[in-house]
This record gives sequence, C-alpha cells and structure tokens, in this order.
Amino acid sequence: MILSSITPISLARSNGIHSSSGGCGCHYATSATVSISGQPASYNPGQTYTLTVSASGSISGNGGGFSLEVDKGTLAVPSVGIMSVKVNNAGKSATHTTSSYRSWDVDWTGPQAGSGVVQFDLAAMIANGNGGTSGDGWSTTSIQVPEAVVVTPNNPPSLSNLQITPANPYTTDTLSLNYTFEDQDGDSEIGSVIHWFRDNVRVTSLDNQTSVSPAFTQKGQTWNVSVTPSDGTDYGQQENLTNIFVINSPPVVQFAEILPENATDANNLSFTWQYSDADGDNVSISEIEWFLDGAKVSAFDGYMVIPSVAVRDGDYWYANIKLSDGESNSSWFSTASILIGSSNNAPEITSVTIDGVYTTVDDLEATCTATDIDNDILTYEWSWSNGVGSVNSTILSSTYTSKGQTWIASCRVSDGKVWSDWTNSQSVVIQNSKPILEFLEITQDTVYFENETEYNYTASDPDDDELFKQESWTREGDVLTLTLSIYDSEFGYSESLSDSVLIINSPPVVTYSGNYEFDSLSDLEPIMSVSDANGDDVVLNWIWIRNGFVTGFNSSVIPSENIGAGDVWVSMVTPFDGEDNGTMLISEFTITNNNPIAIVSSADDLIQGAFVTFSAMDSVDEDGEVISAVWKVNGLLIGSGLTQSVLMSEELVIELTVTDNLGGTNTTEITYYGIMPPTAENLQASVKGNAVLLEWGGNAEEWAVMRNGELVEITSAFSFKDEPTLEGEHVYDIYPVIEEQVINIGTAESTANIYLEIKNVEEAPGPDTTFGLILSIVLILFSLTILGYSYLKRRD
Repeated sequence: MILSSITPISLARSNGIHSSSGGCGCHYATSATVSISGQPASYNPGQTYTLTVSASGSISGNGGGFSLEVDKGTLAVPSVGIMSVKVNNAGKSATHTTSSYRSWDVDWTGPQAGSGVVQFDLAAMIANGNGGTSGDGWSTTSIQVPEAVVVTPNNPPSLSNLQITPANPYTTDTLSLNYTFEDQDGDSEIGSVIHWFRDNVRVTSLDNQTSVSPAFTQKGQTWNVSVTPSDGTDYGQQENLTNIFVINSPPVVQFAEILPENATDANNLSFTWQYSDADGDNVSISEIEWFLDGAKVSAFDGYMVIPSVAVRDGDYWYANIKLSDGESNSSWFSTASILIGSSNNAPEITSVTIDGVYTTVDDLEATCTATDIDNDILTYEWSWSNGVGSVNSTILSSTYTSKGQTWIASCRVSDGKVWSDWTNSQSVVIQNSKPILEFLEITQDTVYFENETEYNYTASDPDDDELFKQESWTREGDVLTLTLSIYDSEFGYSESLSDSVLIINSPPVVTYSGNYEFDSLSDLEPIMSVSDANGDDVVLNWIWIRNGFVTGFNSSVIPSENIGAGDVWVSMVTPFDGEDNGTMLISEFTITNNNPIAIVSSADDLIQGAFVTFSAMDSVDEDGEVISAVWKVNGLLIGSGLTQSVLMSEELVIELTVTDNLGGTNTTEITYYGIMPPTAENLQASVKGNAVLLEWGGNAEEWAVMRNGELVEITSAFSFKDEPTLEGEHVYDIYPVIEEQVINIGTAESTANIYLEIKNVEEAPGPDTTFGLILSIVLILFSLTILGYSYLKRRD
C-alpha cells in the first residue's frame, strides 16, 4: 500500500486515490522531493498542456504514487505513453493506477477566458516496496498559473458638434465652447488641447479653457478656436471653428420717471432718465411715447414736455422711451404711472351733530354744516360707526342699533373735484326700551283647583333683555282671573293683560307604578294607587281581559291556577268618588316564561378512547317542558338531541343548551376528565416456527390484538399465536376492550415489532378463483359491519 498525506485522515492506495493532495499520515520514514513541470508561465484559455508529475528521494526502488488536484480547467489522461494515470469524472483530480512508477504525465486544458489564476495542489510519495507503511517518504507542493493577458492597440479619439454660444455674442456675453468627445475604446477625455484666437492672434492665457469672459472681448473683434481631442494616449484630428464676430451691445435704460412727482392740472409734464452702454458709445433718445389713462396719445410722440393745458385732474400718465447708440436701439422702458392732482380748493365742514335721546326703537338722525371758498355745489357722504358705513344717509334705521351701543355719525363733503376730511359728531348712547306683552290666554276652560291653572303668553323686548313676569290672581265665586305684566332687567314694565277660568269639581285618579311582568307560579295581583283632590273615598271597578277575551274576574287578584306562561292579561280599572268617575286606567301584564334548567348526566367512569353517552333528560322546566337540546364539545357544535355520544379524551368541556316549549333557553358547561384505560404491559413477541407468539400482562378483561393497524382477534387471554402469511416487518399492538369497544390507547410496552423471513412464512394453499371471490365479499361485509357498529355506538 502507498500512502501520500500530511493529515491523519488521508490514506494512500496502491491503485491510487483522488482528492488527497494534502498528503498521507500512515506512511512514514523520510521526506521526498515532488515537482510539476510542463505548465506554462501563463495559460491561454482552452489550450491543452501536458504536465509531468515527479517524485524522488533517498529511498531505493521505483515504486510510488501521487494525487493531483486543480481548481479550474480540466484534467485528462494523455492519449500517448504509459496508461498509468486516471482522472475523476469532474476532471479536477488525477492519481496513479499502479504503484510501479515515480513519474507520470497528465493533460490539463485551461478554463474559459476571465477565470483568472489556477492553482495546482500535489501530493506524491516514494515507496520501498516492503508492503508495509514503514520506510516510505512523501511530500506536497502547490503552484499557481495566471491567465495570459491580451493587449489591444489604442484608437485615437474624435470630436463632433463643435460650436460656440451665443452664435452672435455681445460685448457683455461669455463665449462658451461646446463639443461632443467620442472614443470607440470608451476612454475618457484626458489632455485635449484648446487654442483661442482673437483677430487671428492666439491668446495663450486662454489655452485649454472652454469659455472666454467678457473681459477679453470688445465690439468688432473676430474670434476663432481650435480643439485637438486626446484620450491620454493618442491625439485625434484637430477641429476648427472660425469667424465668431462680437457685435455691438445696445444701450440699456436703467431708470426714467415723470416730473414733477406730485403734478396737478396746473403743471407741465417732463421726465428724467439714466442709461448704460457696454461699449461706451454716445447715447441719445430715439423715440418717446405718452400714454393717458392707458391709451397712447400719438399726437405727443417725440415730445419731451406735455403742456399743462393737456393735463386734467384725475388723469393717469406714463411714458415709454427708447435710446440709440448710433447702431442699435435699446428696449422700450416704461415709467411709473402718476396721478394728476387738482388745483381746486377743498370744501370744509363746520359741524356734525346728532340731537335728542334715542332707544332701540328710534331711528338716529344727524345734520352737517359745510362751506366752500369756490362756492361750488357740495355733495355729502355719510358713514356710521359700528360697522354700518354702507348707510350713506343722515338717518340710521333702528334695525342697526342695540341698547348700550355708542354711535357716532361721520360726514365729508365734495365740490365735485376733491373731498373734505371726515368729521365726526358727538357720541350718542342707545337707551333701554320697555318690553311688550303681546298675548295672554288661560289654556283650560275649567279647572278643579286654582293651582292647576295654566296659561300661555307672548312677550318681546326690543333689547333682547331677560324678561320677568308679574302675576295677580283674583277670585269671585267660581271665576278665577289672572292679570299679567312683563318687566325687563332694568325694570321697564309693559302694559298688562287679563284672562279668566271657571273652577269645577275634581274626579278621582288611579295610577300604577309596579311591575308589568308576572310568572305563572304566583297570583296576579297588581297594587293600584288612588288619589282624590277633594279627599273623597274612592272605589275601584275592575274588568280583566285574558289573551284578548273578557273574563268574569272583577277583583284585584287573579289566582295562579288561572294563569299560564305566555298569557297577556289586561286590567281596566275605573275609580269612582261617589260623584264622578275618574279616567279608566288600562294596564297590560305579561305572564313570563320561566327558563328551563340544563342538567347533564353521564356514566360514573369515563374511559379515555371510549365513546361516552351524555344525557339531557334530567333537565327540568317548572312551567313547561324541555323539547330540544344542543351540544358543544370544546367550543365546537357537534349535534342536537336529548342524548349525545362523544369519544372521550383526557379532558372534555361539555356545553348543553336546552330549550322549552315557549322558546326559553338555559346553558350549562361542565368539564369532564377521562380515566386512562388499563393498558397491556411488557408485550413480548417471538417467532416460533411459522407463528408469532405474543405474551403480555395487564388488568383488562378483554384485549384486542392488532397487526399492522388491523384487528386480528379479541381475547380474554394474555397470549396469542398469530400466523402471518407475508414476510417482512410486522407491528403488533395490544389494546383493551371495554364494554365491547376497542380502546385505541397504548404505551411503548403495548407495542412490539418483529421481522418474519420467508422461511418463517408457510405459504397458504391458494384458493381457486371462486373461493377467492367469496372470501373478498365476506371481508368487505365484515368491514362494513364493523364500521356501522362504530357509528351506532356514536349515535351519528
């Protein structure tokens, strides 16, 4: 055996071993010298190279072995030479096929382009041929081979779309150079050469600049530019742009205004202006336009002054001017608009007054006295305080005023040209107004007592003050008279009004404030309350109606034996005081249903895994009968009926809802805990010839023998012999049988696995076709019987 490893887990074999380039730990003595030759300094993708693997050292003989691994490319067995090498299916590992050599050849094909550095890992050994692990030597080595780099020649760049903006520059413009740099190798622009020429003279201070500021340009100059593109390696073809002419800059109007600033209809209008010219040219006005109230007055085009005879009070004037430097005109410039004032003398107000005392129902009236030096006809304008300035009148309607407000009238006058200043009157405070009693009426034609009298009235207060009433009652015989007046918070009284009513006898009154629901287990006996304002004795007359039919009962009590749940009884009670009947009181009483009481009953012992029957038959209803029951188990509805079968688990929450013949319901919830059934203990299974012998212990009276989940037999014994007809593994379970139910609950001790070989299975004599068909039918009927039995137990 040849070993080649530096780790204990790698072993060398005389017929080679793949993927063991890390070495061998079982062969030992001395080290060996290993090498790889034939590999390129850098590989070309897809090219095949023949590699030579060698091992040498001080150990005599020719025996040896190797394991070579490569992370990229593909290893292959050479097509010529000694076939002493083998390669794995992946082509990533090569090893020897015989231990008779110390040098081997193997082909390697480089990976696809872009794979990068490839690593070869080699472990090789030299053996002394003694058949043991001593006296041998081994070593490892690794080499890396880079991928060959392909160098492509550079292509020079080019440019297009060479242009200068603006195309027709002024002296104040910056010249901006724009072009599109193009390089088919995708190189960036590096070191492009830009030369600017002014009047055909190169401006070296602008070399390699893409813009020229206005400081370098003047009107009349001609500019050229040349651009040689560069990608940092090569220069492209030079491109030129010529004859960019700097044209004259037009003058600019910076400011202009009409004089005088506060002109009247007695002033001439002129204007002043300021300008700038980038070229320093002499500038003069080339055009003037005048506008009156937004419309151009063409007759004044070119006028420097507008005479006062053309100016009127209230005019709005502005002017447009345009300048020229001899070559170009400026843009139009508009002055601010001015309003022409008047030379007229304004009228003056001598007094504004409001005379008298005013309440909220009075209109305010003001007077104004004014003079005018020019004896012009005057027009008056009024304004009132408290937000009603829109009332332009000497009279202010009372609809605007409220008590306690202070009012001032303001007036100004106009002579048709100018207005005087506003002048205010003295202040006037609005006084309180008396309330008004508009209507009074006693609402009854007759009353039994004075304190029963009710009346309605309508009153108002112009000031919206809180109103108070003053009553005066007088009686003459059976006639009661009310006299009413109204006053406000400042004790302003209205006029008074009167009305009368007749006092008559008071009938008795019966009332009821007790319950309107009774049950059928007690007498129906509502307790009525009676009253008589005159203190007379009162007798109650009773009429009873049951479910819409008049009965013969005429007292205050209905015995319980005459009452049924769901009845509706109506009492009609009339009070009598010996003189008059009072108003009949009609009361409706409902005989309520007493809900049933849900009671769940079950067997004493509830075995887990068995179907258990729960019953609602012990539920009771005092005034009817229980007619239905609904069952829930652990919150889930499972069915209805007075009994319900449920598969018992460790814990069940049973919820029973019962309903009586009148729809009354009651629900109870009980938690039941299942008792673990007895289980088979220490089940032992063994093979005896062609049979499986089962033995167990436990406390059940009967046991179910299950093979592979199927029932085989029910027995009261503690052992059973089974003869399966199939080889292979069989799983046996022993379950208890309680009250004819197989309880599918077991433990690890009640389950056993056993394997039957073919020799332990006695082939049963094969039945003919007819017998097989009969047997199949019998088995199907048996299965249906078992299934039906299980559903019968559950009462599904």
